[in-house]
Amino acid sequence: MSEVLNIANLRSAFVQSASNKYEVEELDSNISNLMGLAPVQLAEIGILRLKRKTNLTGYWKTLIFVILESVDEFPLAFNWIASIKEDLLDPESSDLYFIGGVKDSSISQELCTNIESGDQFCRKYILRPGETISSLIDRTFLANLTESSVEQEIVDPLYMAIQQTAKRLPSFSDKQQEYWRDKLLSGNSGAELIDQLFKQSPISTKPDINETP
Repeated sequence: MSEVLNIANLRSAFVQSASNKYEVEELDSNISNLMGLAPVQLAEIGILRLKRKTNLTGYWKTLIFVILESVDEFPLAFNWIASIKEDLLDPESSDLYFIGGVKDSSISQELCTNIESGDQFCRKYILRPGETISSLIDRTFLANLTESSVEQEIVDPLYMAIQQTAKRLPSFSDKQQEYWRDKLLSGNSGAELIDQLFKQSPISTKPDINETP
């Protein structure tokens, strides 16, 4: 049975994936304000705000969900993203994610890749032809860090790099591994990313004394 693509199913899948590790805000005054910035032509939209339960800073991630009737509506969605980014304060304006899907069959793998590779406004994830919502989630920062299947080891070099680092640095805790993966998948770069990785979650570079040189 094929998966029904609508905003309720898309958003609820993300809520379910995030709820173990994140506080989830589905409707508050901030979300209502951001929803009000959307062009009226966008009929299926939604917003989630996520904050890791161990995060004491008070900063939230903002996830924007849009189901489009056709690829011609992408400019409307991008205009909404731009308005949201302008409305949010730093650093939340840099912790913004667009989750999109298209109902008709006009979207191609190439178009999805082109949109996702662009770094304007935010990190973008587009439901690809034949892709399930759960597979889409597995490409985001909500992917299960502790999963160790052969398939993931093959397709996720970031997972492998973090695991190899943890083997060499015993002080690289599970909590820090999750934090690093989260930030490396956030779309941030440069000095901002360096600050988040090494100042806010430093790891000791002292090797395991039992490790053979």
